[in-house]
Amino acid sequence: MIDITNDIVPYRGGRFYFTAGKSRRVGAELGASASIRGGVTLMLMATLGNNTFVNYRVDSVHYNIRSAGRFADFGGNQQPGIPSFFSSARVRWVPEFFPYINAEIEYRTVGSYFADDANSINVASYNVMDAMIGGDIPVAENFSLRAFVRVNNFANNKYIGSIWINPDRSSGGQPAFIEPGLPRMLTASVSAQYRW
Repeated sequence: MIDITNDIVPYRGGRFYFTAGKSRRVGAELGASASIRGGVTLMLMATLGNNTFVNYRVDSVHYNIRSAGRFADFGGNQQPGIPSFFSSARVRWVPEFFPYINAEIEYRTVGSYFADDANSINVASYNVMDAMIGGDIPVAENFSLRAFVRVNNFANNKYIGSIWINPDRSSGGQPAFIEPGLPRMLTASVSAQYRW
């Protein structure tokens, strides 16, 4: 649990910032792994959180109401930009007959959250699957080759990768807050290592 006094909050697409009275972040993370026959390892992780403003009043000029002396009270609202749930499940295989290579598949989930202090703009949750195969193969006594190929977002899902907190609204009145997540992406690497 973390209590924060004068938490920094972005407004107008990050063009300026001011501080909230008090916020509180409470959470827990659990993880487990199990080894199965045949060189298979299963790893699970989950994070749960509750991230709220405890005391937070905003002057009307900051939420487009031109009336002096009016305030919006966001105390009790969820903090924008922070999902309350994350999880991942990973299966890793290291073949017993040749333990110098490995392969893994990971399934990741990010929960929904809000993009604004008023909690009026909801950001959808998403799931992404990654896959990798690699190895560290000894060639000589002091020399080895390392290589891997990794595919992120294997299913090429469309999702919101990040957001602008407390965004401006477009000419049509809709909030402009979405930054798309990366499409399917392939990464490959080969390196040599010599120990002396």
